[in-house]
Amino acid sequence: MRHLLFVLVLMISGCVSTPSTDLPTVPYERIALSWETVKERAEWSDYMISKIKANKATYDAAKDVTMICPKYTSLSERDQLKAWGEYWVALGYYESSYNPKSSSVDVGNPKNRGTYSDGLYQVSETDQGGKAMTGTERFYKYTDLLKPLPNIDLAVAGIFPRQIRNGGLIFLPNSSKYRYWAPTLVGNKYSKIPEIIARVKKNAPACI
Repeated sequence: MRHLLFVLVLMISGCVSTPSTDLPTVPYERIALSWETVKERAEWSDYMISKIKANKATYDAAKDVTMICPKYTSLSERDQLKAWGEYWVALGYYESSYNPKSSSVDVGNPKNRGTYSDGLYQVSETDQGGKAMTGTERFYKYTDLLKPLPNIDLAVAGIFPRQIRNGGLIFLPNSSKYRYWAPTLVGNKYSKIPEIIARVKKNAPACI
């Protein structure tokens, strides 16, 4: 009987695996963006890339993506994310010069604070249409939009995916009903399309 118990113990112990310590570890390599000349913007980059990745199927559907990144369809996902990140960095430069506190009445109503253009991407509280537009399921007040991460969330994961789903393009005609950011509009007096494309290609060289 004692011998039988010993055999059973050996059989059971042989079936129990122990975690291997020999497995290779692959370190996470973050995607740095060109605006990180200021240390605090690294957090903005990481948050932005996570939002782009979460909406990547929609981003990939942009019919003119090869305008900003000619080799886009042949790139790795990492390089594609880098290209989109640099697109947003370029747009942020022309929208607010990377100033999260930037605010103007712009095309809004001076008597309605929610219509002002706020933050990094000059988005407005009322652009949400009265409900949350992003995966956070949160409706942002204008006071939120004067902070970098909520502003990025609304622009990158809310307004832009809606633009692609409805208009299909990054660079819309100025006459489009889906138009939003003036620097990205064809025929707008504030258009910066060539400059944005040049910045993406410079800072995401895998695109060319």
